[in-house]
Amino acid sequence: MIKVVSFLLESEEIDEEDRKRFKLLKSGEGSKILVIRFLSLLMRLLENYYHKQVILLIDEYDVPIAKASSKGYYQQMRK
Repeated sequence: MIKVVSFLLESEEIDEEDRKRFKLLKSGEGSKILVIRFLSLLMRLLENYYHKQVILLIDEYDVPIAKASSKGYYQQMRK
């Protein structure tokens, strides 16, 4: 996924701090918190690049939670 949007790094529209965060993620060196916030970062980068509002649609987002609930590790999954 990250390789697909690597073109964002070349844009003048991208904030230098966001560029650093993206590079860390791309190199596999991002912190746990940065990985957790990846979708937010990606949406911000795309919005800055295209100058349009970004809408994120996630299909079947609840499947892992439903499986965790049925297998008895719901609380762990939520964390």
